[in-house]
Amino acid sequence: MIKIAVVGDIILDKNSYVYYNTKRENAPVYDCIEERWQAGGAANVAINLASLGASVDLVGVVGKDREKEILQQNIEKQNVRCFLIIDDTRRTSVRHRIISQTKKIMRIAYEDRISLTNLQIQKIINQLKNYDAIVLVNYQNGMITPQLLDALSTISVPMFIDPKSMDLKRRYNFKLVKINSEDCRLATKEKDDLNGGRVLQRKLQTNICLTRGKKGSVFFGDGSKPILAKNTFESIIDETGAGDTFFAVIVMQLLEGKTPQEAIHNANFLANVATQHQGVYSISKEELHDVPLFP
Repeated sequence: MIKIAVVGDIILDKNSYVYYNTKRENAPVYDCIEERWQAGGAANVAINLASLGASVDLVGVVGKDREKEILQQNIEKQNVRCFLIIDDTRRTSVRHRIISQTKKIMRIAYEDRISLTNLQIQKIINQLKNYDAIVLVNYQNGMITPQLLDALSTISVPMFIDPKSMDLKRRYNFKLVKINSEDCRLATKEKDDLNGGRVLQRKLQTNICLTRGKKGSVFFGDGSKPILAKNTFESIIDETGAGDTFFAVIVMQLLEGKTPQEAIHNANFLANVATQHQGVYSISKEELHDVPLFP
């Protein structure tokens, strides 16, 4: 069994499902019919990896609060071990979405974007031993910092990262960098995301996987022609967490020895499956077996 450490910003997703009642005092009134708590951010990546058959440890920083307890229970019941650093100077990150039918009305963020201390970085490094791979997930809440990346550069295992728009100032020993179109444009200052992907590949000298929403995905490898994966689903119910699903699948596929063509094809298809479900969704091994054969 492949043993993976997932390191990153852990988020508790709270989804409130509502329907419109009336308008009072110049403000709309919605009645809440259901509330659902889910593990998001780096935890969603970890849960997807575990559901695909990996042995997964999740490393992150949380607050000393009720939300941490809800989050940890949610994660551990899905076969992911938690190694949480409790920081009583911050809140556990919560993203509260208000949803009417399938439309998101608003999102309220409870997030303290505080960078790791040197002591916290050392605790993380001490935990990261005897893994087959390290997966880094940045949601810009202070976990993934240049200081942490510098400390991780001494560890000789394959590393995968979703850096969001973080400026990766130098080459690390990444096996793959996964980034979406908007973050790629922000990180590279390129107006075209495909140009941004090429720029990032040349700069970091590693594999780049660019997710492009409805346009599908592109894999940029060293010295090879970009590999395109097109979307096969026309409708989208909810995109929440689909990028995490994509990331988990392509990591697992590459670690299992699949070619980049197979890996991006399968990851793209299963990310599409995730968009057919409300809220974050973890892919199962059975769904992986249902993916159409790579053409």
